[in-house]
Amino acid sequence: MTDKLLDIAMEEKDHATKIFLSEFVACQMEEEAMAHDLYKKAKNAGEAGMMVIDAQLHMAHKVMCKCCECKAEKRK
Repeated sequence: MTDKLLDIAMEEKDHATKIFLSEFVACQMEEEAMAHDLYKKAKNAGEAGMMVIDAQLHMAHKVMCKCCECKAEKRK
């Protein structure tokens, strides 16, 4: 689906959409890699390790999240 949208953007010479979609795909690939890494860690972690992973996820969420609630919390 994204490839078709990118093709249309290129045909229409819609550079802003092309850039947006390219960045979106790159972000999705990064998130998939992070999810796969997290899955591997969780699979091998055990109970104590899961607590460490939970803390890491919480910190990563605070740094990376762009939702309104998190933006407000970062300003505090």
